[in-house]
Amino acid sequence: MTAADVEAIRQTIEAHEKLRLLVSIDEVVMPAPGVLGSNTVAMKQLALQNVERYAVVGGPDWIRAFVGAMDPLFTMEVRHFRTEDGGWAWLAGAALAPDAQTEAPPAPSAEALPSDRPDLVGLAVSGRLHERDYTQTIRPLVDAALAHHDAIDLLVRVDEWDGFSLSAMKAEAGMAPLASSLRRVAIAGAPEWMDHLMKLSAPLVAGEVRSFPTEADARQWLDANR
Repeated sequence: MTAADVEAIRQTIEAHEKLRLLVSIDEVVMPAPGVLGSNTVAMKQLALQNVERYAVVGGPDWIRAFVGAMDPLFTMEVRHFRTEDGGWAWLAGAALAPDAQTEAPPAPSAEALPSDRPDLVGLAVSGRLHERDYTQTIRPLVDAALAHHDAIDLLVRVDEWDGFSLSAMKAEAGMAPLASSLRRVAIAGAPEWMDHLMKLSAPLVAGEVRSFPTEADARQWLDANR
């Protein structure tokens, strides 16, 4: 993307009091020189004021997760789609009022995995994590295990990842003190970008943190190091 591209987008957004925007990503590269200037800042300010829905289509897996994580921080609605048809369909839908209660509560995104060890908490994660995933599933499982053990192991199988809601981010922050009680953390099935992120956050966990391609591999490592 060049500075001229940014200026063209800015003019389009400025020409409409309210609009819905779709961006299709084929490849992500570093911005060209001069792109990250005053026009970019002006475009972002306009976007926050004028864009009510923002659909992001395609791109690498980390883009999808980034959109999911950043959505709660925007005043507009932001969603990621694998196809343009899905993005256009969502953009064409009617916007919900801020206090509308027409949508059913989201289905749980975190579920307990079977465990034959009282000091092992297993979780399967699929989709977007919400506060109730922490309050109704994750926190009760961890608290129950820690009630009888000073340190526990954690197994997380990632079936699909779509980021956090803002309430989930706050709930996770509330669990930060429990990180010192984690002896070993095994992540199974995570995409490569999440593996790198996990390695960066490993120093925040008292125990070992490793990733594995399958749940069976993760369980084998956890059981072998008891």
